[in-house]
Amino acid sequence: MPIDEIVLHIGMHKTGSTSIQSSLNRYDDGEIRYAHLHHENHSIPIYTIFSESRASYHIHRRRGVSEDDVLKNAGMWKQQLLAELDKDRRKLIISGEDLCYLEKDEVESFRELLKQHCNRITVIAYVRDPVSFVSSETQELIKSGAKITDVPHPNYRSRFEKYFELFDDPAPKLYRFRREDFPNSSIVSHFCGLIGIEEPTGTKEINSSMSLEAVRLLDTFNRHGVQADGDARLFKARHHFLGSRLIDRQSQNRTVAASATAERKVLAHLS
Repeated sequence: MPIDEIVLHIGMHKTGSTSIQSSLNRYDDGEIRYAHLHHENHSIPIYTIFSESRASYHIHRRRGVSEDDVLKNAGMWKQQLLAELDKDRRKLIISGEDLCYLEKDEVESFRELLKQHCNRITVIAYVRDPVSFVSSETQELIKSGAKITDVPHPNYRSRFEKYFELFDDPAPKLYRFRREDFPNSSIVSHFCGLIGIEEPTGTKEINSSMSLEAVRLLDTFNRHGVQADGDARLFKARHHFLGSRLIDRQSQNRTVAASATAERKVLAHLS
């Protein structure tokens, strides 16, 4: 018997996706299941399976994963995905913000595989205000080791338009990312309400923002220090350094001023 509904949560980035994924990881009440695909963030396996650019995927590149290992993982994760799609469940949840980075034909291939195993697919995404997105994404890029040369843009159209073109019954559902609009200001509570499950006990809102001083220090290190891309040992050392030394999980994001008029128009169009 096919799955009645697959819920496809596609981000966007910087809208609490990590909190959703961490909270629902291994969720299975016998009817609704969060897909088990080796990573709680399904971006990595799904992108690796379906993208023609899998070998240059930024996660694999930063971790120094060889092209042979990328192909090996793609095959392994596809088998895991097929096994999940064969589960006797009423609803299956797949969540990955990097699914927005797949090309249209790659999304179509993903859709066709899912359609073989379910009655309908519901696409859900949260959309962040352009200015707060720029602030949060800039910080995330600096944390990842990037040298910031330009202001990152939300690029709403390139993220979402292909999903509106490929999924129309039902159409994708976009929700503004405003914590004050969510139950208990919780993105996890809001998402669980949308998909019809009780919020798991012990859920946490994950916030790994840094102080302005830490951002400045790390940006300087990125420009003049040792680069970690492509070396698994340096990647792990950098990750440990950030987790234990620089990140203040209680600090608030500083707002980065940016001109966002054009992006706001696109957001209004897609809403």
